[in-house]
Amino acid sequence: MEKMERLRKTRLAVECAKLDPVLEKALAEEGFAEDAEDIVACEERAHEPDMAFEDVLKDLKKRGRI
Repeated sequence: MEKMERLRKTRLAVECAKLDPVLEKALAEEGFAEDAEDIVACEERAHEPDMAFEDVLKDLKKRGRI
């Protein structure tokens, strides 16, 4: 299992090395932008009340979502 993990990491490094630097930078910036959007969304919802998982399930079932 450890050998497979090392191979996977090596393969990832090889594939990343093939990326065009401009494309790689654009992909990274897009990822950072998505992270920033997620952080804003979390901050906006930070003051919402907590709900137990079971209550969320009940609510979703009641509204016909699941």
